[in-house]
Amino acid sequence: DSGSITSSCTGPVATALSKQTFTCENLGMWPVTLTISDTIGCQSSCSTSVEILDTIQPDIACLESEEVALVWEGTRLLPSPLILQATDNCTNAEDIDFAFDREFYERSTVLKCTDFLFNSNLLSVYGRDESGNFNSCQVATHFEFTPEVHECQCTAQHHHLSGIIDSTHQMAASWITADGILNPGSTVRLKAGQSISLLPGFSASAGTTFHALIDDCMLLATTFQQDKKALAISNFDSTTGEIQVSKPDLALWPNPFRDKFSLAFTLDNDASVSLFLHSVTGSGLRSILRNHPLSKGRHHLQIDGSKFMPGAYMMIVEINQKRTVQRIIRVQ
Repeated sequence: DSGSITSSCTGPVATALSKQTFTCENLGMWPVTLTISDTIGCQSSCSTSVEILDTIQPDIACLESEEVALVWEGTRLLPSPLILQATDNCTNAEDIDFAFDREFYERSTVLKCTDFLFNSNLLSVYGRDESGNFNSCQVATHFEFTPEVHECQCTAQHHHLSGIIDSTHQMAASWITADGILNPGSTVRLKAGQSISLLPGFSASAGTTFHALIDDCMLLATTFQQDKKALAISNFDSTTGEIQVSKPDLALWPNPFRDKFSLAFTLDNDASVSLFLHSVTGSGLRSILRNHPLSKGRHHLQIDGSKFMPGAYMMIVEINQKRTVQRIIRVQ
């Protein structure tokens, strides 16, 4: 305490600690002795134990994106190859532990193409130092598959689901219709290239999970790679339950993005345009333009997404009440 301790006989006294400087080499419990000396050489001391802790989390950065080549039984991924850089104040970079969950149970993961069809494609990787501090980063994963990966290819031009519908994953190159009843607790995923129609008689009770995705789907007989494109979705027809789609001229780049992304589209005529960005987690709808008049021709906009949380979003472009929807991902 800078000499504030005094003796009634000799005045100010000197204090000294047996150890004052600690580094990462000194983590744990250490005995420390405080010695007090007056001007005539008298001393007194006391001892205690102090605990030296490392509470600083590691600094880790993921690759911006990673291509995953999928095989039929699934592709096993290790987290370490997804790390671009990792440093820590006390732990050597090669000794930082990585996993796919905060509890560090999942030291690897097996991905199948079905993991990418309805999810954000965003993988979180956690890094933990030797003191138990952890941090995380995210990497956007993209996949390519061989013709042998049948469960992610369309098996028919169209499907129809009726009666009692248990958990299923159906894909069609053209359309899917459904007038059945989803079993409570079931999970039903539908993907079609042109339309999904929920006809009179279709119902889903509490506890069921239902996904519908309009996207290109390649037939099993073909061998070219899946080509994902934006699809224009008209307003849902509550009478027929039908969703009509077409393929507009819409571009988003870069995707995934970090801070900013660009959007371009072409108007055949003067139109009123609205732009919305919707989080797939349901956290809210952000309005970028609302009923803004634009002239005929090509339009290019740059959008600042630096304040958006990392994750998957749906970019909605509404032109004269016709909607075009495309997914975009923000990474850290």
